[in-house]
Amino acid sequence: MKNGRCLPWALALSLVIPLAAVVPAQANEEYGQIVSIPAPAGSEGVSVDEYGGFERFSSREVVWRPDGSSRYQSWFCNEGNTGSGDCNLDDPEKHFASNAILPFCQSNLQENCVEALEIGLIGQPLESASFMRHVNVPTLPEIKSQGLIGGGSTPLFQSSFVHGGGQTTYAANVVAQIGYDRASRTFVTKSLNVGVYAYNEKQGPSIHMDITSEWTDDQGKAVRRVGFRAPRECRWSEQGRCGVEQAFAPGVEVRLTMRVPDTFTGWFRGRLKSPQISISRFSPSNSKISVTAQPVDVARLHTVVSSSEASPEQRAAILKNAGSGRFFRGGGRSMIFSHWGDFNYLELFRETSKDKAAGRTSHWSFSTVDNSSNNQCLASKSRVLGIVTTNATVYNGVVPTFRNGQLSYDVAGLHYLPNGELNLGSYDLVMRSDVARCLYGFSKAPLNAKVSVVNNKGERFTATTVVGEKNGWLRLAAYGFTFSQKTIKVKITQKKKR
Repeated sequence: MKNGRCLPWALALSLVIPLAAVVPAQANEEYGQIVSIPAPAGSEGVSVDEYGGFERFSSREVVWRPDGSSRYQSWFCNEGNTGSGDCNLDDPEKHFASNAILPFCQSNLQENCVEALEIGLIGQPLESASFMRHVNVPTLPEIKSQGLIGGGSTPLFQSSFVHGGGQTTYAANVVAQIGYDRASRTFVTKSLNVGVYAYNEKQGPSIHMDITSEWTDDQGKAVRRVGFRAPRECRWSEQGRCGVEQAFAPGVEVRLTMRVPDTFTGWFRGRLKSPQISISRFSPSNSKISVTAQPVDVARLHTVVSSSEASPEQRAAILKNAGSGRFFRGGGRSMIFSHWGDFNYLELFRETSKDKAAGRTSHWSFSTVDNSSNNQCLASKSRVLGIVTTNATVYNGVVPTFRNGQLSYDVAGLHYLPNGELNLGSYDLVMRSDVARCLYGFSKAPLNAKVSVVNNKGERFTATTVVGEKNGWLRLAAYGFTFSQKTIKVKITQKKKR
């Protein structure tokens, strides 16, 4: 049976019983409820939210733009044969892609899987979470002749650490994003989206997968799409139940170990604090990547703008991103802007929001960055070079820029938290030491660095900075700075030999 889907082409029982008493309110779930409230008629709800990163099921699809149409269409190629009919790989007008969720590793030799999830208190040994089961959704077989890895489903875990929802359940959603290379006539894993999240299970007959394979538009033309209907607050869904994301408990640290294809390279970006990364060879085609880090809380922008009172610039931004909106029956529209790449949207609605966050959400996630860079030392076609992470509402989302002897990265956020307290920022840069030496032409002698937080006027702001070098990785960080729009600048030095 064929299916189709419309793509968005626009844009921790507790270790210590008292731990449950200090768990914060259900930040993620509460914020999800806030943004789900319909804006009044004649107004727009505007949010800067996390864009992408999670998949509810694995998929293979072909995408094309019909003659005379300004919109893309897509069609699932899930039958196992991605080389015939609508899924004919030789059709130059069509783009082929796959999102493959990596399952839990069931053996010591299995490739493309999640090896382990560990959770613990910061500074203490981490505890292995127990694998419970996989989410019950359709999976996809491996097609070795096309270099196409299998698509599994999200693995679910039990820990002894109580999370913000009062339970001990966690999920690890690792998604390999795969594209078809016409030159080699094989599929190649191009990027990776990784997220660990706490969840509470929700049950009910209304929770189900509702897939529509074909419908008719207002011109009477048949359009093939797939829609996956599930409650917005659910991160994973299956027939009759789903996982509602919750906040992490304070003071925890998470480690995720994965066996992943070695065809993606360059940099990661993400929502982590104090990340540590380890990479080793697992097999001829897989690398083992282990990332240890603390979750971060992100202050979220959500505000309601009256259509009649919106400035011309605000109206233009809303109109430009109309494709990202959700319409509510009897109410206005809710616009969602991405959390990385364009700072203009946050600045346009800062005053409307009174420079105050509507809520906070808790995250432990990272993803691959486009490998392009203005400096050959910061690009690679053979290995991962580093990871950049922050709790900023909006951030660059690309490789740091090297200019005038400094690595620069832009971040922005709202000045206040929902309770009126200052919103304090975190920024971490972990990169291979030899990348820094390449940038500056340094020897193998130890490195030093200075981390600065500055605004667009060149004014410097107070922040706690961390610099360290260990096991071939250089770690630099800035914590505790206040928000508006800031640039984090890093200058690396090395003592000269006498």
